[in-house]
Amino acid sequence: MSLSPVDNDELDMNHGFEPQDELQSLQDVSSYEIPNEHDIHETEPGPLLQHAVDRTARDSESITEPEIFDIFRSLLKYADAVPGPLMSKLLDSIAVVMAHKIPLEMYAFLLHWFVSAAEKVKLRSEEGAPHPPPKGRRGRGGKAGGSRAAARTADTWSWVDQIPGTLELFSKAMKLKTHRIWMTSPERDAFITCITRPAYLVCIAVKHHGHAVAAQISIMQSLQYYEHLSEPMAELLSCLAKDFDHAQLGDEVLREIAGMSFNAQDTKGPRAFSRFLVKYSEESPRSVLKQISLLLDHLDSESYPMRMALVEVIGSLIRELSSSEDMTNDSSAGSLIS
Repeated sequence: MSLSPVDNDELDMNHGFEPQDELQSLQDVSSYEIPNEHDIHETEPGPLLQHAVDRTARDSESITEPEIFDIFRSLLKYADAVPGPLMSKLLDSIAVVMAHKIPLEMYAFLLHWFVSAAEKVKLRSEEGAPHPPPKGRRGRGGKAGGSRAAARTADTWSWVDQIPGTLELFSKAMKLKTHRIWMTSPERDAFITCITRPAYLVCIAVKHHGHAVAAQISIMQSLQYYEHLSEPMAELLSCLAKDFDHAQLGDEVLREIAGMSFNAQDTKGPRAFSRFLVKYSEESPRSVLKQISLLLDHLDSESYPMRMALVEVIGSLIRELSSSEDMTNDSSAGSLIS
């Protein structure tokens, strides 16, 4: 069976796209190489994006075509020159749920990049010398209302408004049955890294935009139904406590777990929660120490994984306390020792 030139290009890209390498290259966006690059400072972004959107709308796997993928990458590389409404349109076009390895990796990579690129988009009011929109030719009796409406849309576009939709995409991606798509742990970890690295987005939503309750519900559901998310959820709460000085969400999650009960017949649930507790105690032992008096009830749990998790948690807390100078003055430490 012969392949068309486009098919050959797709095969070449499928063969050469490595998420981990691409993420590493993003450390210096200015030197990030795009084979079919479009300098958006010199090219009108609207028609480019529309072309890519039309193709992916007809067939989501067309993202694997170098021409289409490079349009998306060019728009993100030069996001400072892309109007806000086009960034929203770009985000919508990434919102495609599929079950094929290579397209998923490529969409996840674009979503990862979108989070950092979107912050570079400036409102027209923030720019020193705003450029008026080009005047279209009007027939007799025509109105310029469309241009004014477009200008208002550009003025009011805000990255903050895109956060809920972006979080929803991350949530959908995390619910994929990754073990059925990626056969090896390194490949699966690379995909998860694309999704979990922008954890600061969730942290910003929690601390500054009242997302704590929704985030707590989402975290608990993730722990109940998706075992592979146990450690990423622990890392997220640790990041929130350390980098954003917001430990309250972690405290609430721990208190909710402390109030849960597991029986000997439970398998998946206790295993996921036990992995979360162990990882969180390693990442943020002081946060766990504050709630240890409540968590200690799980030492009497019917579930073996939960009992063993508490033993490991206590071990992590002892290591933390033994390396600190204020062990005797810490009330939480006293409850642990007693």
